[in-house]
Parts: sequence; C-alpha cells; structure tokens
Amino acid sequence: MRSTATISICMLVRGENRALSTCLESVRGLADEVIVGNLGTSRRTEAVGPRDEANMIQVPWRNDLSQARNQVISSATCDWILVLNPEEWVALNSQAEILGAVRNESLIGYRLRLVTQSDPAKPASLSLRLFRNIPEIAYRDPVAPRIDESILEASRKHGKQIGTLQARILSRSDAGPTRSPGDRLIRLLRGQIELEPESVLYRYRYAEHLRNLGRSSDAIEAFRKVLRENSQHFDSIEALADLLSHKGSVRSSILLLQSYLRRKPEDSRAWLLGGTILTRNRRFNEAIPWLEEALRSETTAPEAARLVDHIQELRRRELI
Repeated sequence: MRSTATISICMLVRGENRALSTCLESVRGLADEVIVGNLGTSRRTEAVGPRDEANMIQVPWRNDLSQARNQVISSATCDWILVLNPEEWVALNSQAEILGAVRNESLIGYRLRLVTQSDPAKPASLSLRLFRNIPEIAYRDPVAPRIDESILEASRKHGKQIGTLQARILSRSDAGPTRSPGDRLIRLLRGQIELEPESVLYRYRYAEHLRNLGRSSDAIEAFRKVLRENSQHFDSIEALADLLSHKGSVRSSILLLQSYLRRKPEDSRAWLLGGTILTRNRRFNEAIPWLEEALRSETTAPEAARLVDHIQELRRRELI
C-alpha cells in the first residue's frame, strides 16, 4: 500500500470477461482496490474476473443505471475513485500523472482523455472519471448516467477545482457487447417509461432518441404520444413540426403550430418556427406574417430579422 492518496477503481460489468483482464492488468500499481459491480442475473460473480484482483459485488438491476453505478462507487473505501468500463484500460504511461494528480489538495476531480485505439485519427474526448470519494458525488439520471453536475456542486461546496490531465483511457471500438449503444438506450428508456408511465420527460427523451437514430416515422409517433399526455410540451411540438416538414408535410406542421398558438399566442418560439419552416420550403409570402410576430420578442427577433432580410434580398434580386 502506498503512503500517498489511495485510489479505488470502480466499474460495472454484465458478465464480460474477455476485456476485463486487460482492464485489470492496466491498473496494477495504480489501484489500491478494484470494485466490480456485476449486473448479471447470475450470482456466480466469479465468472466475471479473478477474485484476487477485484472485489466483486452483485448489483441488482432496477432499470436505473445511475443507481447501479452509485452502488459500486459507494462500496469504494479509498480517497479517490477512478471509473472505468470493462472494455477500457489505462495507458501505461499515464499512471505516474494520475498518481501525482491525486496528491493535489486543491483539486476535487479530473477530466481524462478517452481515446479509441482502433481509430487514432478520432480526436480524444474529455470525461470526468477521476474524483474524490465523498458522499455527495453521485451519478444522476436512471437512463443516461452523468456525474459532472454533482462534482461541480461539490467543487463549489468544498472550494476545490476540477482539473484536466493528459492521462489517457484507451478503448477498442469493437469491444464490449454486440448490442449498439442506441439499442441499449432505447431498451432502458422503454423500461423507465414502464416504471413511470406518467413521466413526459422519459417519453420525450425516447422520442428524441428515435429521431437521433434516424427513425423518423417511429419518432413522429412517439412525439405524438408525448403530446397526448401534454399538448403544450413545446420541445415535442418543435421536434414534431420539424420532422413533419422534412417529410414533406408542411401543412401538418403549420396546423400543429397554429393549434398550439391558439392556446399560447404569446410564445414567439412557435411563430419563429413556423416562419422558418415556411421559409425553408420557399413559401415566403406565408412566412412573412409568422416572422413579423416573432419580431415582437427580443428572444426571437434577431433570427426572425435575419430571415426577413433573406426574403427581402431574394425579392430584390428577383429570385422569387
């Protein structure tokens, strides 16, 4: 055991063992303990990895990834926590920097560089993976766990800073389960909707994720379900109107916005969106009244003015 600040390595697995051995080997000399939470249904946690290298704990699955991650980090006993995924490993030349960083009393956490080894041309991303082991730092959101917010709050409370290291966490793009991240998130969101059927938030996030995956028809139906629960949910109205217009149904988009504006005529965002959709589809004469309404608000006036100027320029050049 080192005489300096100590480090717990924490991770969640679903019975993966091919990549885990590489991960465990990469933290020899860095970790004072390794906590591995097994999300598998089997109680045979020995199958996940060798017991002499990691402290295995069984983590029951309750459709909440943040709860699962928090159970793992709450089992850590060291001064600092470094979070890894089983298909990741710490670059050998990064250990010394990490060991030096945890001796800095003025820092509460560090962003590390995530590098995909099989795609060296891809820029490294930064992720808050190394942080002090204090109770108020915890993951939030059952579907897409994030810890940055609680670390930021803790940094303000304790008067400590967040730093950035050159230290690298490596991964292979083809490692891990064959199921795509998009499919996993869809499954998690569906599970959360079943648990909280009245939650508009998770229905909206499900619809938005379908949209991001390019599943436009499924997304349109999902946004309509959100609006059946809350007809004034503007984010869903905005997304649905945009999707409909891109599929050639401009009239449906405008009817949707008109219905919303009958209830909330003061919402300049809807006026601007209608004007934008009509302008994009070269229905300029119809767009002008919508943009004129958007000009009444300081929030939407700059973009509305830009579109009006664009239309006027086209008219000046006799292109319309």
